[in-house]
Amino acid sequence: MKNNTRRTTRQKIFLYIKKEIDKNGYLPSLRQIGKAVGLASPSSVKRHVDILESEGWIPAKRTDSAEKAYTETPVYTEKQLSEHRFPAAVKERLYLPCRQPNDGLFAIRVPDDALSGIGIRKNDFVVAEKKNDIASGDPGVFLVHGRVYIRTFRLSNEGFVLTAENEAFEEIDCKEFTLLGKIIAVQRFF
Repeated sequence: MKNNTRRTTRQKIFLYIKKEIDKNGYLPSLRQIGKAVGLASPSSVKRHVDILESEGWIPAKRTDSAEKAYTETPVYTEKQLSEHRFPAAVKERLYLPCRQPNDGLFAIRVPDDALSGIGIRKNDFVVAEKKNDIASGDPGVFLVHGRVYIRTFRLSNEGFVLTAENEAFEEIDCKEFTLLGKIIAVQRFF
């Protein structure tokens, strides 16, 4: 129970910092953060901020620069991806640490447990980078005959196979597919 409270507090702190960076261009003080999220102790706020900094969610230096600490990644639906549409206006976005530019990143909610063997489960979000190529053994988001699949890419004697990392799912032999993106991250909410 205590961990859930900490996670919620940390999420509140992150969202408050995000809002203040967007509004003012710089990080708020520890006292301002504490007041906004209901923490009286600056040391408690500092502990949460230090964790957010160490995980790359916010800049490690508290400066007056307007550098964004996160990137907004659009979450597309299976329908949008099956129609090969990447609209700018989406209903949902993920906020990820700014470790690389957002150009070419998108996310999708995982529809099944086909990749549970490598830790990607139903209802997780996978973050994919739009690419033109993928190596055998890499997980990706694929379009095959108008349907979106989140699978591992493998070369076979007959062509290509999209494999599941779960015995309950069958391999998909395909001669043609569209690579929508290579999976680079997984986001799970509890």
